[in-house]
Amino acid sequence: MGVFAGSAILALTGTGAMHAQDAESVVYGAAKSCAGLRAYLRSYPEGRFRDDASARIASECEAPKPARAQPMVQPAKPADPCIQARADWNEIRTSSTTSVLRAFIEATPSACAVQRAQAEARIAEVEDARRTAAATQANAAANQKRAQWNGVPEFDGRWVKASGSGCGAFPWSFQPAGKGLTLNYAGGTSDYEVVSTTPPKIRKENGFAVTVDGDGLRAEKADGSFACSIRRETSADVQARNAASAKSQATDKKRQDWSGVPEFEGTWVFDSGSESLCPSMPRTFSLNGSTIRRTNSDGNTIDYEVERTNPPTLKDSNGNRMIFENGRIKSEKPDGGLFCYMKRG
Repeated sequence: MGVFAGSAILALTGTGAMHAQDAESVVYGAAKSCAGLRAYLRSYPEGRFRDDASARIASECEAPKPARAQPMVQPAKPADPCIQARADWNEIRTSSTTSVLRAFIEATPSACAVQRAQAEARIAEVEDARRTAAATQANAAANQKRAQWNGVPEFDGRWVKASGSGCGAFPWSFQPAGKGLTLNYAGGTSDYEVVSTTPPKIRKENGFAVTVDGDGLRAEKADGSFACSIRRETSADVQARNAASAKSQATDKKRQDWSGVPEFEGTWVFDSGSESLCPSMPRTFSLNGSTIRRTNSDGNTIDYEVERTNPPTLKDSNGNRMIFENGRIKSEKPDGGLFCYMKRG
């Protein structure tokens, strides 16, 4: 029995005042240290306070056991975002379709910079090859045209006058002919020989010459004096020419419908002369088959035959005439006497 526990028991025995259970309580209560707790357990291995004593020894007297080392867990490597991009690039890397290559770039994550750069480089390569091919083709076509045009293809196209008055009718157009060019113009054709290719110059047999001058042409007479300057025909020129042609065709048709005297069309009112001899104004002239009909304001009508077209003259069955002159109509008697003049109403 330990010194502390033995002394306590002797003291209790000596006085005889405490019961054995009380002695256990005193011993346990006096156990303030680890040695006292251990002495209590040795004296009272089955004592009432053994569980408490054991728990206190475990918590107060025994060194804490080192924590069990946990195995280190390596973090999972992130998934490679470019696996699919590499596979897709291997399939299209030789493609010459730029739309396919651009679609690949659009669909490829920015993290896959290598594959995107490869696609961009391929696009540049394809476009450069196309430009080279186009330039080669254009040069071949230009050389072929130069040979076809006897070294002066600059004359190709349609031309209109820019200034001057010594060049005849326009528009002009040239075409290759033999070793020279043929000029086509409103009045016919003219043949030219090629004088030089730098600058492009052609000349007619009578010495009249045409030289390329900037974007236009310069025509010179045989003595070298200025004849006219010529420019290329524009879309505005074409529209104006077509409009003039359409108007001319309409005028021609109208003149044909009116038997050559369309000037009488419309409504006319008294201008001068004898108003009493020219009643029932206004008067309207209109087509009536092969004749021209005059309708008076009172509803009466008179039909006229076309007597002549210059000056435009109408004649009725009584020999009275209507003559168009200076924008007015002269109403004339069979003997040439004046009825009146009429103007447009």
